[in-house]
Parts: sequence; structure tokens; C-alpha cells
Amino acid sequence: MRRTLPFTSGARGVKARISLAMSVAMFWALAACSGEEMSKSSPQTPQAEQADQQDPIWQQVPFSALPGWQSDDLSGALRAFQKSCAVILKKSPSAPLDRKTGAAIPYGVAQDWQPLCRQVLSVKATNSALRAFIEASFTPLLITDRKRPQGLFTGYYEPEINASRTRSAQYATPFLAKPSDLLTLNLEQFDPSLKGKTIRGRVESGRFIPYHERAEIDAGALNAQPLVLAWAKDPIDVFFAHIQGSARLKLDDGSVTRMAFAGKNGRPYRAIGRDLVARGAIPQDQVSMQSIRTWLAQNPGSRDEILHLNPSYIFFREVAIKDDDLGPPGAANIPLTPYRSLAVDRAVHPLGALMWLDSREPGQNGAPESLPFQHLMVAQDTGSAIKGNVRGDIFFGSGAGAGASAGHMAMPGQLYTLVPKHLVPHP
Repeated sequence: MRRTLPFTSGARGVKARISLAMSVAMFWALAACSGEEMSKSSPQTPQAEQADQQDPIWQQVPFSALPGWQSDDLSGALRAFQKSCAVILKKSPSAPLDRKTGAAIPYGVAQDWQPLCRQVLSVKATNSALRAFIEASFTPLLITDRKRPQGLFTGYYEPEINASRTRSAQYATPFLAKPSDLLTLNLEQFDPSLKGKTIRGRVESGRFIPYHERAEIDAGALNAQPLVLAWAKDPIDVFFAHIQGSARLKLDDGSVTRMAFAGKNGRPYRAIGRDLVARGAIPQDQVSMQSIRTWLAQNPGSRDEILHLNPSYIFFREVAIKDDDLGPPGAANIPLTPYRSLAVDRAVHPLGALMWLDSREPGQNGAPESLPFQHLMVAQDTGSAIKGNVRGDIFFGSGAGAGASAGHMAMPGQLYTLVPKHLVPHP
């Protein structure tokens, strides 16, 4: 929910290039925005894919070099980091923070973080106390790569969808649970060089083959009835719930429940915005989640053809809503915190990492006047299209307002990661 322009570093100099950045980013977008895919629907050029293969470059910097560091209300990130710390404290001391993350950045292992996590669980929730604790305990590292000093930051959200437990002419598009024949293979078990790599498929006649594509599932390839969790009114709503990786369902009996990510079919994600631009359906500088939804609604005869261009399919699990202010569980199985949870590339950054993001966010309803987005974030999610050293997807929250922000978010920016002080030699 984006990335190859030579933006100047830091927030300064960004504003003059926002319009160009948005145009290029939106050309490759499906929309703008851990669940699974839209962390998930990031636009990515072939050049960006190649750049993403470069090892990250990190540079130690002082906290005074973080744009906006003194202005952020850090207590807003405290609850998110405390939730990640609760997970870190349960790990074996010698365990990595994330088994999928490489060693290019000195993130250390769990025991490097556990003493700090014990402290953060008891730190006073005041801005000054948290800032003093972080400055005393962590070292900021500016993250870049060899081709792009800046990266791309997009947004995602949890949509609210009208649904029913009972199928009818009005409610006919299912949310499906993960099928029992969908298997995931950890390739590291076969070859250590494939650490963190997995493939998904099914067994047929003794052979492991790719799982059914979206079009095949929609056409009845599965025995879907036992898998149905709920039925939705609008297939476009369900498609975008797949992209976001979650949904909050407003059931026709008056109750509310949540669909959270449970698995995917393993087919590659394809951003249908590219196809709509290529067909001349939407101008490249107008591609957003909102414009794609509008086109699909206005062209029902072509809707399914376009949706089936994306072979990826997401399966869900039902999760009770315990805290209305928090979002669905991310990849770390921690409820996401609006404006503080960040989806990252787990090959580069581990879940649980503390990060500083210097970017911008669009004005209300996609207005051209952008605003600074300079916040303390926590890596708590990932997604199929979130690839790269300086790449992130911001969780904006639940509902239409969050969707309006996430749908227009595609901004250049700079990423800093904060690591325990003893992991980096100090001059």
C-alpha cells in the first residue's frame, strides 16, 4: 500500500517532490495500503525490486538528528511497544527477535532486549519519562541502501463491512476459513540458505502443487460451505478485505465481529491498479484505493475479470473485538495500534523493533497539501508487497476515516531503527 525516485534525505526537500512521487507511486498502486497483502498492495517497479535485494546500510546518528524527535508524543507508542515487549520476554534469551530476519543490522537476540523490555513495562507513561528512557537505552541507526537513500511508506486499515451469518441473495460473498489441505513448507528445513522462505500448496496424487488461484476458488474449486465464516453484501468489499488482511464485520443481527488473517494461497499478489492504468480505465495520476473501488462499482460487467487478475487469495479466522481502539492482530499476533504499528520487510527488520519514521501523510481526502508524519513506531506486521530496507506500511486504524487516509498514503520518507546501546560501538 512505491519507491525509486532519488528523493533528498530527511523531511526537508521532500515537499517539493511530493507531487511527482505520488504520481509515480500511484501508477504502480492497487490502492494505498500487514494484514497480509496490502502490506500488501505496494506498487513496485522492476528497478525497485532489484534495489530491494541490496543489503541495508546503517549509520549511527544522535537522537537530535531524528526530524521531529522532540515534538512527537512518545507515549502514543508506549502501549504498542509494551505489547511487543511482552512477546520478547517470553522468548529464549538466545533466540533471535525474528527468525526470518537477517544479520545485516545489529538487532542482537532476545536477551539484548529483555532487560529493556522489563523496564519499559514499568516506565511511567509520560512523554518526558519515555523520551529519557529511550535516549538512555537505545541508539538510532539511519537505514538506507545503495540505490535509494529514501524509501516509500504507504498505509493500510481495517475496513468495516456489512455481513450476515446466513447466505441470501443480498449476502452472497463469503469470508472463508483456511482449508485443511492448504500446506506451508518451511524451505529452511531443506536448505539453510533459504532461511525465512516458505511456499504454499497442496498435495494431489502424491505431488505437491500450487494451491488454487482466486478465480478457481470463486468458481467453486473448494468445498466452501464448511469454511464459511460469514457472508458479505459486496464482493468488492471482500476483495479489499483480502488486500488489507482483515475486516470488522457489522452483522445484520446487530453484533460486530472481526475477520483476521489466517493464511493465503501462496499465489503472487498482483496489483490490479496497474492493469486498470494499462487499459486506460484510470489515469495513472488518479490511481488510489478509492478510484479503483469506484471503477469496479461502475463497471459490474468487468468486475470479476479484473478481480481475478490477482490470483492471491486470503483466508480468515474470527477474532473477538476486545479493545475497540486497537486493530486486528498483525504478524506478531499483537493487536495493531493506529498510527504506531508499522508493517516491514521481516527479512530486514524483526517484528518488535522500535523505529522512527520521518515521512509525510496526505491532507484530508487526498488533498495535495501534505503534513509531516514523524512518529515513534513499532514493527508489528508484514505483507507480501512490503519489500525493501526502507519500506513500511502504516496501520491507520478501522473504518471509513482510516480508509480515506490509508487509501491516499504513498509518500517518500526516511527510516531509523533504534537498537539497544550496547549492540553498537560508540565513538
